Amino acid sequence: MYKDLVSIVIPTYNRVNLIQETIDSALAQTYKNIEIILFDNNSSDNTFSFLKKKYNKNLKVKIYKNDFTLDIVINWRKCFDYANGKYVHILWSDDLINPEFISKTVDFLECNPSAGFVYTLTEIFNNDKGTKKYAFQLKNSGLIDKKVFIEKSLMEPPL
Repeated sequence: MYKDLVSIVIPTYNRVNLIQETIDSALAQTYKNIEIILFDNNSSDNTFSFLKKKYNKNLKVKIYKNDFTLDIVINWRKCFDYANGKYVHILWSDDLINPEFISKTVDFLECNPSAGFVYTLTEIFNNDKGTKKYAFQLKNSGLIDKKVFIEKSLMEPPL
């Protein structure tokens, strides 16, 4: 198993009723060398208080809060400033990841050093209705050159 630190960044805003399941899915990774960066975008529903109470003593979890609400994309980018890992995964605050996701992703990235981004099949489910559908089922491999991804997706100023 690879030993490089992986940062799982979770930007959040008003998700007090959903975020625990998201964080717990991140903590359940089989790849153990992870840090989880939680960045609250000045929620008004006590999300930040919940995070501090529930996860403050977990050494893998770091919790931050903006003093005022930022543009959503700027908040996403701010997460990167606090990430220390060789690899970073953005986990949206209403999403879950499979326990083997980070392990398999790191393995793929290590075997494909020109890759800058890994995407997977995504299952969208609605527990209230018992329905699910699949998204991002593009093809078996989606290689994006890392320089192109970083320059075009992360470093260009927002419109």
